[in-house]
Amino acid sequence: MRHKKKKLTIGRLVGPRKALVRTLAMSLIENGSVTTTPTKARALQQFVEPLITTGKAGGMNAIRLVEKKLGNKLAAMQVVNRLSPRFQNRPGGYTTTMKVPLRKGDGAEQTKVSFVIE
Repeated sequence: MRHKKKKLTIGRLVGPRKALVRTLAMSLIENGSVTTTPTKARALQQFVEPLITTGKAGGMNAIRLVEKKLGNKLAAMQVVNRLSPRFQNRPGGYTTTMKVPLRKGDGAEQTKVSFVIE
């Protein structure tokens, strides 16, 4: 049951919200870090952390499960083959957030999300 499971809506409907979080996740996986607003950063962390935990199992099944969530096979393979072994001995908390200066255009708060360095 999904009772009391709060989702960060980010002011969007379901489809655009899923697309935004997937895109942010793929950028984080490819580049190692991404700069975004604090609310989007929290939503991104909630999405990426379980992906890495799933990828820790390794193998083709883990790639398929991660690909199902991400929608991109290359990014799924990076999670399973490159990121998950890096965090094999860590029980969780694979990402970290750090405040950065306000965005110049509109003065919005900005946060940098990156993977924890071990």
